[in-house]
Amino acid sequence: MKKIYIFMSLILALLTTAKASNDKYRLVLRDDPSSTITIAWNQISGSGATVYYGTTDHGTNWQNYSNSKTVDRSVSYRGMNNQFARLTNLSANTAYYFVVRDSEGTSQRFWFKTAPNDPNARLSFIAGGDSRNNRTPRQNANRLVSKLRPHAVFFGGDMTDNDTNSQWQNWFNDWQLTTASDGRMIPIVAARGNHESSNSTIYNLFDTPSSSAYYAITFSGLVRTYTLNTEMSISGSQTSWLSGDLSSNASVKWKMAQYHKPMRPHVSSKSEGNSQYSNWASLFQQHKVKLVIECDAHTVKTTWPVVPSSGSGSDEGFIRDDANGTVYAGEGCWGAPLRSNNDDKNWTRNSGRFNQFKWIFVDKDRIEVRTIQVDNATSVGSVSDNDIFTAPSNLNIWNPSNGSVVTIEDNSNLAPQVAISSPSNGSQQTKNQAVSISATASDADGSVSNVKFYINNSLISTDSQSPYQASYTPTQDGTYTIKAEATDDKGKTSTATSSFFVGVVQQTFEKRINSSMDDVEESSSGSMYTNSSDLELVADGSKGNQRIGMRFTGVNIPQGATITNAYIQFTVDETNTGSTSLTIKAQNTDNAGAFSSSSNNVSSRSLTSSSVSWNPAGWSSVGASGADQRTPNLASILQPVIGRSGWNSGNSLVVVVTGTGERTAEAYDGSSSNAPLLHIEYTVGGSSNPDPDPDPDPNPTVTVEKSVRVSTGNDDAEEAQSGAMYLNSSDLELVYDTHQSAGNQHVGIRFNNHQIPAGAQIEEAYIQFTVDETKYSSGVLSIYGHDTDNASTFTSTSGNISGRAKTSATVSWNPPSWSSVGAAGADQRTPELKAIVQEIVDRSGYATNNSIAFIINGSGVRTAESYNGSSSRAPLLYVKYTTSSSSRKAGTGTSEITAVVEGLAGVKAYPNPTNNELNVEINGFDEESSVRVTLVNLATTQIIADVNTSVADVKPFDVSNLLPGLYAVIVSVEGQTFQQKVVVY
Repeated sequence: MKKIYIFMSLILALLTTAKASNDKYRLVLRDDPSSTITIAWNQISGSGATVYYGTTDHGTNWQNYSNSKTVDRSVSYRGMNNQFARLTNLSANTAYYFVVRDSEGTSQRFWFKTAPNDPNARLSFIAGGDSRNNRTPRQNANRLVSKLRPHAVFFGGDMTDNDTNSQWQNWFNDWQLTTASDGRMIPIVAARGNHESSNSTIYNLFDTPSSSAYYAITFSGLVRTYTLNTEMSISGSQTSWLSGDLSSNASVKWKMAQYHKPMRPHVSSKSEGNSQYSNWASLFQQHKVKLVIECDAHTVKTTWPVVPSSGSGSDEGFIRDDANGTVYAGEGCWGAPLRSNNDDKNWTRNSGRFNQFKWIFVDKDRIEVRTIQVDNATSVGSVSDNDIFTAPSNLNIWNPSNGSVVTIEDNSNLAPQVAISSPSNGSQQTKNQAVSISATASDADGSVSNVKFYINNSLISTDSQSPYQASYTPTQDGTYTIKAEATDDKGKTSTATSSFFVGVVQQTFEKRINSSMDDVEESSSGSMYTNSSDLELVADGSKGNQRIGMRFTGVNIPQGATITNAYIQFTVDETNTGSTSLTIKAQNTDNAGAFSSSSNNVSSRSLTSSSVSWNPAGWSSVGASGADQRTPNLASILQPVIGRSGWNSGNSLVVVVTGTGERTAEAYDGSSSNAPLLHIEYTVGGSSNPDPDPDPDPNPTVTVEKSVRVSTGNDDAEEAQSGAMYLNSSDLELVYDTHQSAGNQHVGIRFNNHQIPAGAQIEEAYIQFTVDETKYSSGVLSIYGHDTDNASTFTSTSGNISGRAKTSATVSWNPPSWSSVGAAGADQRTPELKAIVQEIVDRSGYATNNSIAFIINGSGVRTAESYNGSSSRAPLLYVKYTTSSSSRKAGTGTSEITAVVEGLAGVKAYPNPTNNELNVEINGFDEESSVRVTLVNLATTQIIADVNTSVADVKPFDVSNLLPGLYAVIVSVEGQTFQQKVVVY
């Protein structure tokens, strides 16, 4: 009897755990997503299929679920027995768990989450289509659905290629990849494409609310979404329904639409959607449909907001209108064969060609659209259910020239206006002294609730009353970014930013040409060519020797900053090796205007008197973008522009190239990512702790901080254990390198133009590296200086590093592991090197600004950027030193002074900037008063001129022979001392 009982128990257990005979599960939306959902599947065999569901997860214990629903609709179609159970009366924004139970067993446990029913909520959608032929990208896109966990997927048709039984069964098998590993399912909103042979396909497989496959669904009372059908008559009943529904739902804030065939496809072989255009485009404008997702063309596009128009400036029946227009995005690419994006319009925002879908966020203030490239789906992380709006790791968000996010703002609520009134942008402030911050804010259609003030993205104060103010005391030298964020009574925000500087701050700015009209060619006859795919520098066949104009916008460099290094980086478009001689100048204006097609629009511009000559080496490799494609230092032509009194940070500047010969570079219209790049290194500010004694001392002491990077490819080198030299590596292995069996190397690093004077007292010194690779092996490094008066550049001669004499001073370094590429912090900084630098500058033969080199050997692996890998991340030498006039070398004719308190009352030096004569005007003092006027190079603290005279006899200074840079005029009169900075170019 006992054996029979055990046997029956086993049978019962097997029956309880048997799997239901169904598959191809999907969720469908056909009504209010906050309270309804349809669960669909294919019933293979068995009977009595029922959905058991509830808000508590009971796993596959179907009998424990509180609710059940039998099948509402059953239809045999495309070789499947399609079952639809329509769940109603659900709670909003709630997780529901369910199983499908039939006579043969129980399915796995799935779950879904209803949409919120709150117009203040934020929604996430995925939209795309055309998954026809290629299962790999189709499966990748499906996987990303499971990882992004949106509220719904809008699918714009052409699921399969030929609408056959087997293709649809494979499609639904692939759709199972949209279900996450925890059983989370995402509902679909399906549209018909031209590869669905009839409306029945969509109606029978997705149980759409209309057998005509056009319908509308509202999410959260926030956005009404329209699914339209381009594969049936567009005029007539469909458009009449659309017009009426739009009118009836005018109170819903946002409206979106999806359909298959585009109005204006971005593939030239596709026919224009004239019926869609004539019936729907004006309705979209009239009823404020702000986003439309189109498919069919198998390419990638987003547009600027457009409205129907045939007027001036229109293209194919649309014209850009940012305030009133509709954004059209698409066009397919969920797996169908890709086509070239070869039919852009003048209102196209960006286009491309790759497998993708749109990731869409909607809230009460805006819609955001991102384009997701799907091919790396297996390496992408998953969002958290607590935050489905933060991109997971490795998500490949397309970032074209006009940005990664298409933002559609709610124009019915105007954003508040905010501006930072003080301190002025780019101003110099003093360490440990409070900076008063003020902002103005207003709201045209409401009121300002508050203004929040941030310093370097950290909140420091919130002010709810005008005038909006805050106070901040900087404690370190550096750049400080102020952000003022105003919030209005409806919750909409806007921000304003500005920066101030404390102490001497070194910065780097880079900007690529970002518009077709910003790199142009002017032929020898004066005619303009504004959309060339390349830039001929400068000979171009019958056009002769051209003038090339390049305009860089948004140059965020403060007025009066000192340019230490600048260049334009080109990329080779065609190979040229003939002799070429170029001259480069800048437009001498406060804010350079855009180029136009008017004749002589480059040559008619006023240019700087200073120029830079360039004889570029031959360009022999298409795509090359290295030292040979980089101009010489352009500081001498940019300094007069940045130094102009009317220059403001964020202005535009123009660079003009003339000459003879030919080098052919990429233009914006040829490759926006390889368009000319402007690189500027500059310093702002002076000493953040001025001398409290305004009267110059007989032998004043100055404290100077200097930073200089490796400046040429031959100044950071590696020497293998064999003595072989490697001068052009893209990184520096410190010190073990397997490349060519180099072993434990000697690494040499040489610094030029550091401006450290002879006899200086070194207070602090270190080398800052930047991580190039994270490979790690423990070891200890030894750092020496090259014991010579003036270190020579490294050469290919065997043993050129190890053979150099070393300083007696040495420093050991056991750096921690480097775990983040691009890091350049304390872990990548050497220990104190001042003893090594002091030994070098104390040599009797050392002269101010001689080159200094360091030698590193030892064991272990850390991999740093080199000059050839990234010139802006090459090793950087920082030195802090003090010096005084009593320590200068005899016969140098120079002395060193400290910076003095700035104050311009009564003193004026002009013109500023200048390259010839500098006048000093002193007002408000007796003409017979004694005055001391000193001109100082702020970079070197070298006294250029020091005059004792009377106020009446102050003479102009001749600065025509001075190097370009930042200088100071210091005037001491009647017990007061004043300083004014002057730019010499």
